[in-house]
Formats: sequence, structure tokens, C-alpha cells
Amino acid sequence: MSIRVLIISPGDVGQRMSAPGIRAFHMAQALAQALPHARITLAAPKVDTRLQGFPEKVKPYPYGERPLLWAAQDADVVVANFLPVRLASLCAHKLVVVDLFAQYFAEWMEVTVHQEQGLTRDLVWLERRAYIAFQLAVADLVLCANERQRLSYLGALRALGLRRPVAVAPHGLRPQAPQKRRQVVKGVYPGIRPTDKLLIWNGGTTDWYDPDTFLLALHHLAQERDDIKALFLGATYPNVPALGWGRRFRSAIDTAKELGLYGSTVFFEFGWVPYDDVPDYLLEADAGVCAYSDHLETYYSFRTRFMDLLWAGVPIICTKGDTLAEMIEQEGLGLAVPPGDPIAMAHAIRSLLDDQEGQERIRKRIQQVRQRLTWEQAMTPLIDFCRTARPPARPRHGRLWGEVFPWALNYLATRALREVTQGEAPWLARAPQRVASRLARILRKGL
Repeated sequence: MSIRVLIISPGDVGQRMSAPGIRAFHMAQALAQALPHARITLAAPKVDTRLQGFPEKVKPYPYGERPLLWAAQDADVVVANFLPVRLASLCAHKLVVVDLFAQYFAEWMEVTVHQEQGLTRDLVWLERRAYIAFQLAVADLVLCANERQRLSYLGALRALGLRRPVAVAPHGLRPQAPQKRRQVVKGVYPGIRPTDKLLIWNGGTTDWYDPDTFLLALHHLAQERDDIKALFLGATYPNVPALGWGRRFRSAIDTAKELGLYGSTVFFEFGWVPYDDVPDYLLEADAGVCAYSDHLETYYSFRTRFMDLLWAGVPIICTKGDTLAEMIEQEGLGLAVPPGDPIAMAHAIRSLLDDQEGQERIRKRIQQVRQRLTWEQAMTPLIDFCRTARPPARPRHGRLWGEVFPWALNYLATRALREVTQGEAPWLARAPQRVASRLARILRKGL
């Protein structure tokens, strides 16, 4: 009997998708190629099968239109970037792979430090701690993107008294060869000439990025030359319109205007470039740039936006601190500079753009390195797991009641308290604040 695999993405799979949707799409591709007899279903809020490279044998399941439980009940292995709590009971009968390709708690800390205060912040952190603990408890295999993340999740599992295998499965590169279809930036954008040097900020700008250092570097360079232009490729993330442009993206626009760069040196895409159109932008770039701050998120991060730059053969200028920045330096794929140093960033930009031989050397090195960065290689731990998967012969009620449900209930209770404090639960709007505070102290110790 062929194995039945369900991949669940929290984001849409289609032309406008961010990292979770991109990863789920290519994960389905890799499994379909490596396991020809497997039955693979790709579930997302919306699924567009017209996306270039969508495998014929992969069944789309838009769960924005039908219950996700129907697809989950028909699977032997469920792979999810965050398994919904309502599917917690699956772990008694199915094999569950939880795909934690980012150190999400570190990301959430960076977001909440600017948004929440007091009791609400405590509840947000408790809620998210319980959610991560639930994911770890429900998993038969945990996937992550680098060795630093693997060690952090092993430590978290140990602290929870759990034993689960954790495997490194990073992002890969698009399987098709880069091919340019049309001119989209140079000589097309008003203010960007065909002969200008183009820097691409590939992707959005969230709280843990540092666009201001990049913009200050461009301001420094603009005092001596006018041929360096920069394009921010994304604004509003798909599936999260409530976030709008985000604090960092608005700040980047304001900084560009204050420095006199807006519309002359620095340009912004205010939507989200379709996935199949991104290559046209990258293949015009002379370099890709990504800057971020020196904090916990950076240490554990795996910058997925780097992978498309490497796929397109684009040299990268980035901030030091994460594992991919180490690879950029060690493999000679670009330049890495200290965080928060616009002068060092400006020097790196100048030296790379003015050194044609150096650029060619980097591009040749990228060609060599990307042979080992395919999605099939990245997904080897998942492919091996699915190839040998044997669903539980008997229901695992011990795991369900002893490990999974306590953290699921902890999460749901903490979320309810947080909604009360933020006025998002009218049915509990009159609950005394002191009761919420008391329950928060209890939940902080765990259920």
C-alpha cells in the first residue's frame, strides 16, 4: 500500500506566497519526485495549480473552502508548519512531522517587544510558549533549518521531558534553471537607467531586519555617485493583510525620504511580486542585500530570501551573525559586514559593484555551491521518514493524554486570557483583571 502524505501550509500556495507556502510547495515537489508511489496532498488556505512546476500527481486541497480534518483523516503522515490545535488527536493514529524551519519564539520576541506591554505581553509569551510546546509534543519528527536551531529544539524537548528526533532540513533552490522573460527594472522604472547598478532587497521587511543601515550606506554612496539604485521587492506579506506594511517597512520609507533617496536612489514595490515573476527581478540585480540586527533571532535564523538570490546566481551582501552569512563568507558567495555599520556596508557595496572580475568569480562559485542546495537534498530527512513510515498499529492514548493535550489546553486557556485583556473576547469582557493575572501566574508554571 502506498504511503499517504498530507502537507499543511499556513499560507497560500500560488503566485503570492511567502516562505511557508514556498516551502510547502517545494516540499511537495521533492516528495513527488523521490516517492513516485506515494499519494501526496498539498493543503493550504488557497492552492493555485497553475504555479510553474506544480506536480501533476500532487492533489491540491484548499482548506479555506473545506474542512482540513477531512484531508487529515485520509493521511498516514501529516507534515505541518504548525499543526492546528484542533487536529491534536491525530497524533494518536497518524505520524506527525512538525516543520519548524525558523526559531519562531525568537521572532515573536522581536515582534512583541514593540507591540505589547505588561500583562498582555506576559500572556502573549505564555500563549506562544505553550503553542511551541504543543508542536514539539505532537511531533514524531521535528524539522528545522540549521544546526543551531536543532540544538535549541533539542534543549526545548529536554526541558519539556520529551524525546523526539530533530533533523536539519533547510530551504532549497528552485529546480528549474533561471530564465529571464522580460525587462522589469532597469530602463523600466522611472529613475533607474539601463546602465545603473541594481541592488535588490529580496522579500519583506519585518521587525528583525535593519533596512536603516542599508539606507544610510546608500546615502553615503550617493554623495559620490548616482549610478547605484536599490529596490525593496516586497511590502505587505501574503495572508497577513492586517499587518499592513509593518513598522520596519514604514520606517524604511520614512528614512529613505528623510535622506533624500526616495524615488531617486531607493525604490519600493508596494505589493508582493508574484513567485513566477521574481526571477525577472533577480536576474537584473548586480547584488542582493540583506541587513539585520545583532539579536537572538539573527543567531538562529535561516534567511530563506538568500536561496532565491543564490539560485539566480546573484552575489550577496549581508550582515554577519547567522549561519548563511557564515556560508557567504566561507564559500566566497559575497560579502558579510558587521551589524549596524553603514560605512562598512557602503564599502562592501562599492567594492563588489566596482570589481567586475570579483563579481564573475563569485557567480562562478555560486554555480558550484548550488549543486548541493537542491530541494531534494534538503528534504532528505523527510523523504527517508516517509519512505519507511509505519502508522501506529494501536492508538497512542498515552502520548495524547499525557503529553499533547496538557499543552493544547494550556495554549487555549492562555489565548482566551490574552483575548480578554485585549478586548477580543466580548463574552468574557467583564472578567476581572485580577483573575486573569492570577491565571497567568498559574499558566507560567505550566499545567
